[in-house]
Amino acid sequence: MRFTLDEELDPKEVEIVVHACALSRSDLQAAADEDAAFPLVPGREIIGHVAKAGSAVSSVRPGQRVGVGLQMGDVDGDVLVKQAPVSVGGLADRIRVRSRWAFPIPDALPTDQAAPLMGAGAVCWSHLQRAKLKRGAKVGVIGLGGIGHLAVQFASRMGYAVDVIGGESDRAHNEEDAAQLGSSAFVALSDADARKGAARSYDLLLCTLDQDELRALGLKWGDCLKMLKSDAKFCVACESAAEVSSLPMKAMLERRLVLQTSAAITRNSAKEMLRFCERHRVCSLTEKAEMDADGARKALQRVSAADVRYRIVLLRSSAMQAYTLQRRDGLVLPGFGSVPMPALPVPARLRRATDSMLSQSAVLVGQLATRSRDMLANATSQINSSALHNSWQAAASAVRTGAQSLANSSDSVVRQMLDKGKGVLQAGGAKGAAGKGKGGVRAL
Repeated sequence: MRFTLDEELDPKEVEIVVHACALSRSDLQAAADEDAAFPLVPGREIIGHVAKAGSAVSSVRPGQRVGVGLQMGDVDGDVLVKQAPVSVGGLADRIRVRSRWAFPIPDALPTDQAAPLMGAGAVCWSHLQRAKLKRGAKVGVIGLGGIGHLAVQFASRMGYAVDVIGGESDRAHNEEDAAQLGSSAFVALSDADARKGAARSYDLLLCTLDQDELRALGLKWGDCLKMLKSDAKFCVACESAAEVSSLPMKAMLERRLVLQTSAAITRNSAKEMLRFCERHRVCSLTEKAEMDADGARKALQRVSAADVRYRIVLLRSSAMQAYTLQRRDGLVLPGFGSVPMPALPVPARLRRATDSMLSQSAVLVGQLATRSRDMLANATSQINSSALHNSWQAAASAVRTGAQSLANSSDSVVRQMLDKGKGVLQAGGAKGAAGKGKGGVRAL
């Protein structure tokens, strides 16, 4: 399917070339929503680079790698403001969003691992941050999937004792992963003794499963609440209000349990999350596939069949390779829009330091050329005064010619370095010209 973006870019928007998009059950739910706006393009967890920025945008710049989570919100005063519904997600060549929802991605985070942070990561980060637990608190994570495996990493690195809770059938392939991610133990609740031992032991319980998945483990909401201490927090990652409304409220009131649902993460919290991930090496475990029509179809089928280990991420290899070349060469390539990367003003201190560096380089190379000439002259003098004068005279002449050529080349290199360095500095002080072009989008 093809559709076209408006030619004019909103002053507060950015146009992003998509590099990667992670898929989850939320995308299947959106696709099945009969009331969804058309065109509907799945994909809420997106990484790409800014191709164009509106005239009022200052938080990001063209050429910068950014992440977008289409379910994020923001606090405006005392009011939580969510983004307007977005029907064009990340399974497209390009997307446009308000610049406030595009977050610079630290270089230490690989693209495929960063994408799930914009959705699954935001959910568990929001729950843990709002809970305000004391260091050493005991946290239980029900389900080790796309959200759960990130929750274990966040909680353990925040200083909490973390248990992963699942069924006996999950133990074989989840227990080892849970330990590597930072879990203290794997609790199989299909075991009556394990369930009894887990009673009233957690300060916070994060359930990443819906009711149907809980039933498959032989659990109900009430069974989950029995694992919580009094005054503890029960966090649910599901988005269904109907599921939350079926919680046994009497038990919650009697034990002063606090219910936390998945609220939109704020901008400041999202920035803090990315810094935390960079500092503590939190990463998503992903399966990768090519972002094309066939890859997207197969990926959605696997998500629907629950046949994905943690998260599946679709990568647009051509865009990522071109972006790598763009960063290496400092250019914006034709495939990324007709807007050149705007040159940034060069601070006076940096300008002086660069001038000094170039001058020192010129002196060093010049000294090298002078020493080369002196060494050649000395060697030639010794050869001419030796008994082998006749036999070596021709060789010395050839060496002299070569050294002279080298010295001239060195001088030329110095001049080119100086000219290029001055050109870079002059260009850096100039304001980048913004071009205009019609943005086409191809959705898979």
